[in-house]
Amino acid sequence: MLSVDTRTNAMITAPGSFKTCHPINMVPISTQPHYNAAFFREGIFVAKQLFFRDALSAGQKQYAMQDDLAYMLDKSNCLYWGSSLMGLTYDFIADYLAQYSSSQSISYPCLRMVNCALAVSQDQKDGRAAVYLIDEMITGKFVKYINNNAAVPRNKLTVAEHNIALFLCFAQHIVDDENCC
Repeated sequence: MLSVDTRTNAMITAPGSFKTCHPINMVPISTQPHYNAAFFREGIFVAKQLFFRDALSAGQKQYAMQDDLAYMLDKSNCLYWGSSLMGLTYDFIADYLAQYSSSQSISYPCLRMVNCALAVSQDQKDGRAAVYLIDEMITGKFVKYINNNAAVPRNKLTVAEHNIALFLCFAQHIVDDENCC
């Protein structure tokens, strides 16, 4: 069972440009292992909820259920595909190294996408349905390495961050190359 604390003063961070971030409490509904998703066993998870700003009141408003669900399904599918494509990149590297082994050691970052799940709930108090993206919380500093519109590193990265950005650009090219032919 999942409960989400949606009170404003309980939010993990200030609202972003289109999502709020709330603490959650997860209680297993069964002691059977197949009822507990493996990725919930590790890490801290939060519930993200979509909103828009009403132009008239400048306040936050919830989308209609069907719009909310469609957006969150897209978001969760993007995270799923990101995980799959990162796996494709690491498989490509392993295959290449196996085929063209060298005495040289090659180092590259070990990265992964955050784990997530989609939750559709029914509020017991007023019957209002809600959609949440249950996301693994990123602890520490969040770094955006590359822009969404081009496979190039962002400006003002540290040397270590720049190296990760270059690897992500490489990964994007591998994915493009492996999927286009």
